[in-house]
Amino acid sequence: MQANVIQSLKSAIEVYNTFEAQFREVSIMSDELRRMSKRVTFYAIGKDEAKATDLLEQATKMLDQIVAKVDDPQILFDNEIYKSASEEFMEACLVYMILTGKSFDLTRITTTSTRRLGAFSDLTGELARVCIVLATDGEVKQVRKIRDFIQELLLELSKTKIVENSYLRTKYDQAERALRKVEDILYNLSLRGKPVVAEEAE
Repeated sequence: MQANVIQSLKSAIEVYNTFEAQFREVSIMSDELRRMSKRVTFYAIGKDEAKATDLLEQATKMLDQIVAKVDDPQILFDNEIYKSASEEFMEACLVYMILTGKSFDLTRITTTSTRRLGAFSDLTGELARVCIVLATDGEVKQVRKIRDFIQELLLELSKTKIVENSYLRTKYDQAERALRKVEDILYNLSLRGKPVVAEEAE
C-alpha cells in the first residue's frame, strides 16, 4: 500500500514539473508574441502592408508553436501572459483585416471567450487612432465610416452579459471612449471649415 502511495506521489510530481516547465516556456514565447502583434498593428496603421503581412505570418507561426508546446491546453487558459498575448494577437489580426481588406481565420486563435471579446473592444481604440491620421489628411468621409463601424461594434458588444467591475466592463467603457474620441474628431473638423455632410448613396 505504501509503495502505491509513493508511486502516485512520484507520478503527481512528474505531471506537476512538466506543467510548470511548459507554463514558463509559454510565458516566454507569449511575451514575444505580444510584441510582434503590437508591431503588426503599428505597420498596418502606418499603411506598410508588406511589413504588417510579414510580421503577421511570423506571429501566426509563433502562436502555433505555443499551442503545440503544451500537453495540457489548460496551461493556455491559466497563463495570464499568454491570454494577454493572444488578445493582442487577435486585435492585430482584426486591425490588419480591416485596413488591408485581407481575411484571417480567427477561429484558429486559442484563447478565452473573455479575451476574444476584449480584442473586439480594443479594436475600437486602434480605429480611433486611424481616424486621427485620416483627419490630418482631411479624409472626413473615411472617418465617418469608421465612426459608424465603431457604433455597430458597440451595439453588438452591448449584447454581452457583462458583470459590473469586470474585465469586459472596463473594455466596453474604453470602447465607448473611443467612439466619443472619433465623434470629437468629426466635430472639430466641422469647426475648422470641413463640414461633415451626409454621404451620397453608393
